Amino acid sequence: MKILAHEIKNFIFCADEMMYDIHTRRHYIKFINSIPQTCFYFFTHNCSISRKELKETLLDFGIDVSLNSVLTPNYLLLGYCKKIYSSFSVYPIVDNSYSHDFYDFHIHNIEICDKYFDLICLSTTNLDNHHKKLIQNSTIPIVFSSNLCKNRRLDCTRCDLECYISFLKLNYKSRLIIPDAPPFFNTFLLFKNLNLNPSESLVITNRLKYDYSKLKEAGSKMALILKNDSISEYLTSPYDADIVVDDLDNLLYFLNIIEKA
Repeated sequence: MKILAHEIKNFIFCADEMMYDIHTRRHYIKFINSIPQTCFYFFTHNCSISRKELKETLLDFGIDVSLNSVLTPNYLLLGYCKKIYSSFSVYPIVDNSYSHDFYDFHIHNIEICDKYFDLICLSTTNLDNHHKKLIQNSTIPIVFSSNLCKNRRLDCTRCDLECYISFLKLNYKSRLIIPDAPPFFNTFLLFKNLNLNPSESLVITNRLKYDYSKLKEAGSKMALILKNDSISEYLTSPYDADIVVDDLDNLLYFLNIIEKA
């Protein structure tokens, strides 16, 4: 299937693929710089990073982005909570390895409290004993994104990992608020918040996942960049892509783009 660059107005990337691998990052930056006058958008599955942090990280990589072109799980999650509760305070439990400017809370005008709070917002599964006791000794509702789950499906019966999410689902099921099921997060909310037309968008990824397939079902095009460890996974996958290539240079060819000298 031949897709020409002029047919695509929006390129959508999972920022995680370039944030944690410098080799992959260089290829993505080269690809982005090879496509003139196009809109690039980035989302992440990392629940510990804010939109502001994601934007600044990408800017540090030399990628020109604005707040309007990046999305984070907590931003979408907190926006959903605002629609339900309007005004409330939150106790955030976060991963200590990140700076946590709490921008996503502030932009939604959500008060952060450490004593009298209405919700516990979980951004990590690595809780210390203090936070575990806080959850155990309270009756406060707990909210977290489905992106905390490695597979993003929150189906513990089909998972062999023993993580804190399975513990919460077993012991505190009545207190859990999990509004952003993966298909919802990756289709309606993503396109709505970025104000994109799915039919004019190309999602570029190195893994085909259940939730990514929902992007394709919504009408967007899908390009899969194969890696050595993902070829066998792709061959047995129930999901498909519009373009399957082994690197981003070949994707430029398929899009009929001439690389810059």
